[in-house]
Amino acid sequence: MDNTIEGVLLLGGRSTRFGSDKMTAVLDQGPLYHAAYGALSSVCSRIHLSLARPDADSVPPPDVPGCTWGVVADVVADQGPLGGIHAVMRGRKADLLVVAGDLPALRPASLARILRMASESDAAFVGACARGSRRKQPLCGLWRRVLLEELTSYLAAGGRSVFGFVEQIPAEWVDLEDADLTNINRPGDLDLLTRMS
Repeated sequence: MDNTIEGVLLLGGRSTRFGSDKMTAVLDQGPLYHAAYGALSSVCSRIHLSLARPDADSVPPPDVPGCTWGVVADVVADQGPLGGIHAVMRGRKADLLVVAGDLPALRPASLARILRMASESDAAFVGACARGSRRKQPLCGLWRRVLLEELTSYLAAGGRSVFGFVEQIPAEWVDLEDADLTNINRPGDLDLLTRMS
């Protein structure tokens, strides 16, 4: 478990395609995001739950010995995932391992792989890429603290696109198995994952 890197679990999405708050959808007898929390807590001793609003509902994550968590609400509304990352980053001095809460198949070994690559790289961002489909997933990666000023300027200028931001910074990508980056967007995605598990 890395004590110098703090985890961020993004839980503030609108779940438009899902039809309801997908983070409260049940997977393996617990809320969907508990699976991603489990993977993140295996490599980070401090995790921040990023919520769009301070009053947003969330079922507390399971207790993991040696791991603590807290809630951080977006400072400015409607800035999407970048707003959540920015809200956490501006109050911390650590680099952040960011994971979207709707990646329930993510394995601890895959996050450890990202951290290994980051320890050998000078890139400001080190993110996950699906080995087979070559689909990049910037909401599963290490965001270095040095990005704060650039991210602040990007958001102030009206930028909201995660890919748009990542394309303009020094970035490296780590190949992971496609299954690790299974993204739950619709109820059918969750049903398929449940049948496969």
